[in-house]
Amino acid sequence: MPARLIGHLGALVAVLCWGLSFGVGRELALAGAPWTLSAWRYTLAWLAAAALARLVHGKTAPPATQARTLAAMGLLGHAGFGVCFFLGVEKTAPVVAAAISGLEPLLIYLIGAAAFGHRPGAPRWLGMGLATAGAAWVNWAGASPAANGAGLPDGPLWILASAACFALYTHLGAKLATPPLVSLAATLRAALPILWLGACAEHLSGAAALAVPDLPGLAFFVLGVTVAAFLGWNEAVSRLGPLAAANWASLIPLVAVAGEAWSGKPVPAPILMGTVLLAAGLSLAARPRRKLAQS
Repeated sequence: MPARLIGHLGALVAVLCWGLSFGVGRELALAGAPWTLSAWRYTLAWLAAAALARLVHGKTAPPATQARTLAAMGLLGHAGFGVCFFLGVEKTAPVVAAAISGLEPLLIYLIGAAAFGHRPGAPRWLGMGLATAGAAWVNWAGASPAANGAGLPDGPLWILASAACFALYTHLGAKLATPPLVSLAATLRAALPILWLGACAEHLSGAAALAVPDLPGLAFFVLGVTVAAFLGWNEAVSRLGPLAAANWASLIPLVAVAGEAWSGKPVPAPILMGTVLLAAGLSLAARPRRKLAQS
């Protein structure tokens, strides 16, 4: 199978899992505490990823030269992202949280241009601007007090913080030579110490018990939202590059809206209009750059 096709399929798996994660994540967040939820989520995901890495590649340890990068990816992409995600979805309606997550591509583009010297080009900037406008429209259309939680305006800010952590994770993983499954096991393991410290602090403060949360929802987050989605995303970034993979992340709000409609919940017309604008921006941003003719 061509390498780029594998990358696109990996991104598709990630987007589907993440787009459907907001409703389940909200239920988990309302029943537990963010550090404890994240600690159990990533511990079980690490056990699964490490077993798969040993089965497929015969090893779970990456080269020592990449240890610092993988540790930073674990702290940002799992510990930071996971805790901020649960803090956000507890106070934000699923469709609104997904729309804010739709800003991840813009953050990936901005960080790439500012810190990594990437030059997306004017058409891609225009496309990402349209996609961002679509995400903002969905956010505005779904941000009623009943849906978003009256008096809880910090929820969307936590979702935005999780998106920033994820954007940094994406760029750090772009040039790794380690197989994506091995790097996933390593980054998950790197996140565990700080997550369990936070979980113990929650327990000692009386905020939460260390018991395993709701098993069906946690199983979906472990196997789908973490192992399958992050493995697919790692494949996409390694085979397509961070900017091309970022285009796929714009589909997360569309999947979330489709999930809401599939579950029988009404989807207002303004939200549908926002998804159309987002899709148009994605289409423009995904167009390959035209090569200059050599004289």
